[in-house]
Amino acid sequence: MTALDFLPDVADHNKPTLPHHAADDAIAIAMPPPSAPATPNNYCSVAGVLGGLGPHAYTASKHAIVGLTKNAACELGEHGIRVNCISPFGVATPMLVNAWRQGGGGEAAAPSEEEVEKMEEMVRSMATLKGPTLRAGDIAEAAVFLASDESSYVSGHNLVVDGGVTTTRNVIGL
Repeated sequence: MTALDFLPDVADHNKPTLPHHAADDAIAIAMPPPSAPATPNNYCSVAGVLGGLGPHAYTASKHAIVGLTKNAACELGEHGIRVNCISPFGVATPMLVNAWRQGGGGEAAAPSEEEVEKMEEMVRSMATLKGPTLRAGDIAEAAVFLASDESSYVSGHNLVVDGGVTTTRNVIGL
């Protein structure tokens, strides 16, 4: 049986499905051959590094991702697979802008340019690194670095892309 046996197929409804308790088997099944080591990246948040940056459930889930990254790096390293994590601070995406509207109870809608600019200014004001604005492209560049040969000996690392926010204090006051 291969990983392909578990992929959904409209024409074949009799294929086996993975039971919940088979997470470890799923990793083993999906493991590439040693000639093609993988470099999966998990995506997290600075809330996985520092308390006080979000509600309890959100913060706990982000800490869990960082822990899972480290543990997966331990288990998969013997197969030449590097596992890392990227934890950005606030990127003015629609999700973040919507979360901050009226204390998190705002309407989910596409943000205006003005709302995006206000969010970027708020994020810039919290960072100790002054000047640049954190954007989605910065996170993409971090992912490219972690997948590249330049990081061939980096595994189990949580790359925090936050302009120094987590190096200083609880900036949000939760």
